Amino acid sequence: MKKLILLLCLCGSAHADELLVYNLAFGLLLAADRVQTEKIVNSNSLHEMNPVLGRSPSIRKQNLYFASAMLIYNRLSYALPKRHRVNFARIGLMVQFQGVATNLTASVNFKI
Repeated sequence: MKKLILLLCLCGSAHADELLVYNLAFGLLLAADRVQTEKIVNSNSLHEMNPVLGRSPSIRKQNLYFASAMLIYNRLSYALPKRHRVNFARIGLMVQFQGVATNLTASVNFKI
């Protein structure tokens, strides 16, 4: 988690394009969620809460879901008019952060 926070801070301080930073952060959180999902599936005491994935999704279903989520997010982000892109990215980031944070409260950690 410390590496993720450090990477986000470095991206923000590099005077990078705001949308690029949000999209990078979304991708990192989606990757963290993917790792957490696999840990949840391999656990005997936890189950996946995402209704699209189901309680115990296969590796194939996880890969398809997370790859599709990133692709759809990126396509929608750049299909929107420029004035709406940053707000869309912020909303996506908040939703993804909430999912990762919920998993962390259930003690589902990850390493990057």
